[in-house]
Amino acid sequence: LLAGQRLGEPAAPPAAAGPAGEAPAAADTAPSCPAVPAAEGVGPGAAMAAAAAAEQQAVYGYQAALPRLAPAEAGTAQAYLGQHKDLAKEANARLRMLCATAEPQQPGYVVDARFLAAPAPGLGRLETATLASYGTLVSLSGGPVRAWALAALQSAAKRAAQWGADPGPVPGVALDVDRLPGLPAGVQAPTPSAS
Repeated sequence: LLAGQRLGEPAAPPAAAGPAGEAPAAADTAPSCPAVPAAEGVGPGAAMAAAAAAEQQAVYGYQAALPRLAPAEAGTAQAYLGQHKDLAKEANARLRMLCATAEPQQPGYVVDARFLAAPAPGLGRLETATLASYGTLVSLSGGPVRAWALAALQSAAKRAAQWGADPGPVPGVALDVDRLPGLPAGVQAPTPSAS
């Protein structure tokens, strides 16, 4: 490091050095952020912050549920906990790429008695709660961020279904059926098939 500085060559930052053959983390390749941060509100940065917060809450929920689950469900929950930890880490790295900051991590979350009494359905509800944040991120982003959000949305919908929750007809999109246009006269609404 000192030799490089003496020769007039820029020294690599210590964070860029990693195990041999490992690519630098996404945060290490982030563009320079503007000196004046963008206005707060709805945008890719705010949507990514919401996704990161949803993942932190999911990690907490899985940690609370694990000791209460039946042994047959605990293995699945442990794997999903790992996925949520990875997603939280990735979301925070992508926040830096978007020149945004995460909300401060909560010290804990309220876990209601219904969740504690039946943790598997509670995990399903927890998974469906993450869908909206990813749906918003998909709609507000593009490129690699959007592709990542789509993959996260799909995996959240699969995890929700695994726990017996209904991710909805269009996961990540709030669908208010009362606001849909009516059917023409004489047309009957389709019914869900049993298959």
